[in-house]
Amino acid sequence: MDIRVYYSMNSDIQFIRETVFMKEQGFMNEFDEIDQHCSFVVLYIEDMPVATCRYYEEEGNWYIGRVCTLKEFRGHSYGTLVMQEAEKQLHDQTDRLYLNAQVRASYFYETLGYKKTDIISDDEGVSHVLMYKKL
Repeated sequence: MDIRVYYSMNSDIQFIRETVFMKEQGFMNEFDEIDQHCSFVVLYIEDMPVATCRYYEEEGNWYIGRVCTLKEFRGHSYGTLVMQEAEKQLHDQTDRLYLNAQVRASYFYETLGYKKTDIISDDEGVSHVLMYKKL
């Protein structure tokens, strides 16, 4: 297993996100302008990219997003590992992190210490909740 941090989008990140969010979950608009100024964490198993997330600053706050693991690699804590690496990278930048979680996946983030707010948003018909964690 190898975890790498990238400072721009690459084909490994695109592959994971297209597979999970577009093909599996049906999102149409997976890539956005935020990707232009993100850093990315990618977890590899024997040189195959299997999990990723991005992190970025917006209006003075730091966010983690687009956390995903290829279906056949779920259940091995790879999502947790990419989240922990992003948190490690941001530890000296902020004392609070934010993310917009799919409501159906919010329990995963709660297990990592994130708390739900009352702010709910919609992304292509999927409800998301704003969450935060104090570092």
